[in-house]
Amino acid sequence: MIRINLLPQKTVSSRQRQRDIILYSVIAALVLYLFLLLLWGILLLNKGQKERELRLIQADYNKYKKIYAKVLDIEKKKKIITKKINLIKDLTGRREIPVRVLDVVASKLPEGRLYLTSITLEGDEVLLEGVSLDNLTLALYMRQIESSPFFRDAIRVVSEEKKVGSKSVTSFKFRVKVVAYEQAKAATK
Repeated sequence: MIRINLLPQKTVSSRQRQRDIILYSVIAALVLYLFLLLLWGILLLNKGQKERELRLIQADYNKYKKIYAKVLDIEKKKKIITKKINLIKDLTGRREIPVRVLDVVASKLPEGRLYLTSITLEGDEVLLEGVSLDNLTLALYMRQIESSPFFRDAIRVVSEEKKVGSKSVTSFKFRVKVVAYEQAKAATK
């Protein structure tokens, strides 16, 4: 038995081609669909993982935010304590200044020749007022005070001659700068 194809050759091959094209298109669409489905699944898994990581990072951030707030609070307290310590050191250094001032002023005083009527400590200056038997005694006293490591720059403000009874005396006022205690202590060593 012999078969004879009565249909033209082109028609058979073009129909077969159309079927093949449709079949390949459907297979390509399925492969593309499966690829997109796989890609979508991977993205969903990745999204879930990134969301978990974000939650962990936010939890760490909140934990460290509290710690950072505590650190800032501690730094503020440290600044306050440092200021207080510096104030205490300053006051401790200054508390000896009046004692030193009176000690030097009294120890350098020439007996029977010069008398003080007032001693005033104003900041870093001392104002001394009194009477002296003569200008030479007053000048000598000013030099002796200035030679002390606790004082510098003695300046005469007022010097007047007065009569007290039958004697002539010199009434005076002079200022002298007080050297900071730490500097004076270093100078005496």
